[in-house]
Amino acid sequence: MNRRAFIFTGLIALPILAAGCQTTQDAASAPGFADLAGTYTGTQVRRDGSTRPMRITVAADGSYTWVSNGETITDGRLSRSGGGLRYTNTAGSRGTVAASQNQLVFQNTFTGNNYTVTVTR
Repeated sequence: MNRRAFIFTGLIALPILAAGCQTTQDAASAPGFADLAGTYTGTQVRRDGSTRPMRITVAADGSYTWVSNGETITDGRLSRSGGGLRYTNTAGSRGTVAASQNQLVFQNTFTGNNYTVTVTR
């Protein structure tokens, strides 16, 4: 590629890339989960029937932290998919979240289907 073609391509590509970066930044900073933000408490029930208390703090950006008995269990992120909610966390679990009024129900449907966490605000 000659020098003139290289410069011309750069002049065309640079504004397009800059516009794309700005759009991504604006979308990432939008509080898409402000309606769910807050602290929830409840119980995790495992497939074997054992339980443990759970406190989940959800931020307006969809990030959350699970805490049980004062110990952080995992951090994660909510996402919207096909009109529903999903979650993934740093422990490797992922699944669905049902939200109704002041209640969230996390069910780990994609990685073992071995627990459900039900919490209320």
